[in-house]
Amino acid sequence: AGQLLEIESWKNVKKILLFIFLITLFSELIGAFSILANLKTSSPGDNIWFLSFFHAISSFCNAGVPLLYHVIPTAMTNPFITGITTTLMFIGGLGFITWYEIARYVKSLPQKKKYRFSLHSKIVLYGSTAILISSAIIFWILERDNILVLLDGPTTILESIFYAISFKSTGFLLVPPAELRLATLLLIMIIGFIGSSPGSTGSGIKITNFAIFLATIKSAITGRRSVEIQERRIAKDQVNKAIAIISLGLSWIVLITFCLLITEKNLHFIDLLFEATAAFTTLGIETGVTPTLSLIGKIFIITSMIVGRIGSLTLILGIKFKKRRQETEFSYPEERVMLG
Repeated sequence: AGQLLEIESWKNVKKILLFIFLITLFSELIGAFSILANLKTSSPGDNIWFLSFFHAISSFCNAGVPLLYHVIPTAMTNPFITGITTTLMFIGGLGFITWYEIARYVKSLPQKKKYRFSLHSKIVLYGSTAILISSAIIFWILERDNILVLLDGPTTILESIFYAISFKSTGFLLVPPAELRLATLLLIMIIGFIGSSPGSTGSGIKITNFAIFLATIKSAITGRRSVEIQERRIAKDQVNKAIAIISLGLSWIVLITFCLLITEKNLHFIDLLFEATAAFTTLGIETGVTPTLSLIGKIFIITSMIVGRIGSLTLILGIKFKKRRQETEFSYPEERVMLG
């Protein structure tokens, strides 16, 4: 587990697992009872207990099953429920390791001890904040004259933040996808592909891999021999893994899109590209063409969801450790090639 999550030391496993259990239970209970209290006054009914707990769990786990919105449509326009849902999605997508470090930081405050966050948590916190703010602003710019046009100022901001978090991996959508602009669909694909944090309930290639990829580009442009983030040098093997994960993910989406273009001749390219991306990132959003796919097309989508859920890193590690053998230390002669 430690190697899979890229944690150098995996001490106190029981303590960390207990923390994961407690923060999951606490977050889902607080969210469920908050939603329940609101529904008792806004939409009373016999099934609100089940719906409240189901929605809280679905939000925290980034499952994106909108059962509450189907049974009680008014919940889609309820700012309180939207706020609780947004908070649960953010907590679940931040990653348990990061929350564990945040808890240790808070614990150190009364003791006035200086706590140093790991590079992993710094990337997650800074990266999540940057993606959240930028994607919310872009979404508002794209949809302010479209699906947000009838909302007031505060509600518009809340909806933009809600969608910015939902598009990372949860997939909650309060309007039919056909009402969104094409540029918004592209934004969803980009955010969904990046995804959430390692060790979280979200999906995608993960924020840390995307950060390493950007740092690699920066190193190439500036002529640095090593890849550096926050005054720390990234190990060469992690750089290679990050590039491999992103490359494999993009290649898989292109492959599935190509296959769908062959089997689904009557559908538009953007719809099929969106289907392939949403399936690989297990985003759960579709433009309405999924039921019309052929049997072979649905098999492609199912396969893509399985591959995306397993993850490229798991595949890489599985291939790496499939056959252990004694490796001899050697290196080949270096030779340069033309790049452009």
